[in-house]
Amino acid sequence: KQWYQRRVAITAGNNGIPQKKAMTYTKFTDDFHFNVSYGNLEHLSERQASEFATLPLMMVNVKGVKDVFNQHHDKTSKGIKAHIMVDDSGLIGVESVEAIFETIVANKTETGWMESVSNFFTGNSDDEGEKKEEKKEEAKEGEKKEEEKKEEKKADGEKAAEEKKEEIKKDAKNETEAKNEAAPEKPVIVKEVLKVETVHFGIPRVSDTSVSKEKLAALKKIDDDKRATEQARNNLESFVINMKDTLEADDTYKAASTPEEMEKMKEALSAETDWLEEDSWGETYVVFNARLAKIEDYCDPVLNRVKEMKARPAAIAELKNTFNMTVQFLAKIANTTEELRYHTATELENLEKLLNTTRDWLDKTAKEQEGLAKNVDPVLRLEAMQTKNKALERELYYLVRKPIPQWYKDKLNKMMEALKNSTVKAEEAKKSESKEEEKTDEAKTEEKGEGTKEGEKSDKEGKEAKEEKSAEEKVETKEEKSAEGEKPEETPVETPKEEQTEEKPKKEKSTDCDSALIPLL
Repeated sequence: KQWYQRRVAITAGNNGIPQKKAMTYTKFTDDFHFNVSYGNLEHLSERQASEFATLPLMMVNVKGVKDVFNQHHDKTSKGIKAHIMVDDSGLIGVESVEAIFETIVANKTETGWMESVSNFFTGNSDDEGEKKEEKKEEAKEGEKKEEEKKEEKKADGEKAAEEKKEEIKKDAKNETEAKNEAAPEKPVIVKEVLKVETVHFGIPRVSDTSVSKEKLAALKKIDDDKRATEQARNNLESFVINMKDTLEADDTYKAASTPEEMEKMKEALSAETDWLEEDSWGETYVVFNARLAKIEDYCDPVLNRVKEMKARPAAIAELKNTFNMTVQFLAKIANTTEELRYHTATELENLEKLLNTTRDWLDKTAKEQEGLAKNVDPVLRLEAMQTKNKALERELYYLVRKPIPQWYKDKLNKMMEALKNSTVKAEEAKKSESKEEEKTDEAKTEEKGEGTKEGEKSDKEGKEAKEEKSAEEKVETKEEKSAEGEKPEETPVETPKEEQTEEKPKKEKSTDCDSALIPLL
């Protein structure tokens, strides 16, 4: 191995950061390393210089150099370049290390303007000219001989133009070949990234960290105690202030406390406010929590009474609602037949027993509570009502949500089928009755029609008889008139109305034989 020593300043003192520096190594063809350390420290004092580590800050190992050189043995090496950076925090690091090689590549052939001109005159342009000429020749077949001569002259000119085109092509090829021969070859740079391993030295590591951990734990405990003390102080202050305001503003607290309790609470609250303003500074959270528990012991009896007083109506209503649901459930089961009951008798008896005992307890304790004053501890407590309500709801919901057995489902299905069949039969019976009623109605209407026909016949016969009688009467009146003309006139004898009425039916009953008696009347 060969050792080379070279000092390169990455950054000078008092320079701004971040900064970058690129160092090139041209003598290495195998793996190597370089160190990064502090520079000149003469401007520091002896004490300051002794605080810096004697070892380098960092050692950089560059690997894979030999393999890269073997891979590019046909190229010219331009060295190995290392990119070092000082970041915003003043820390030194290696961005990348790369090997640089140079190789020469021949230029590609370039087409000049002469070649483009020759391409313009060759290719598709000739075909287009020939097509145009053919069209012209076809159009001028029937023209005169003078025109044919002109065409011959044009053909001679075209031949000369073609010869010129061939000469231009040859000149263009010669020029491009000369340019390609005279064009120089250009160098190409090839870069290969190398592997880098860094070893940091700097300040030596502490082997025993137990002392540091203890210090950190102590600092954390100090922060936690401070946070807990502030929270405990805020809790005590808020409780004292809110309790003072409620005792003065809300009359329910006055009604729920005795005069002695009220004086005791006010004295304790005023003492706490004085202590918080004067002597509480520097105390720990343990003291604040103890004083808060002490003052809550003074106020808890009154607070509990007010709480019970405000929440008691809602709890009683909830318990009564459970009573109503239980009663409805038991009544529904009582209305069903025994065949359709899948709840056992013991289950129903237990539910009914629990309902009765809970109802009796509520009635008894409610009466006792009504006789007590507001500043006395209540007998009817929320906790007791809630526990009894939960017990009754548990039993009720157990029976309500009890799974239906299969035999019950089968029986219910049979009953539903029987009900459907009965309804179908009833509908069929109704339809048959309606059909019979229609038939009877039709028969009645037919009988009425026949009766009307017979009545019409009888009416016609009666009318005919009446007409015959009226004709006979007319004949008799004519005979009477003729007889009266022969006899002297006689004064008519007036007859009473009664006799006339009596004679009318006789007149109806008279026949042809009695016609002789009519003039006498």
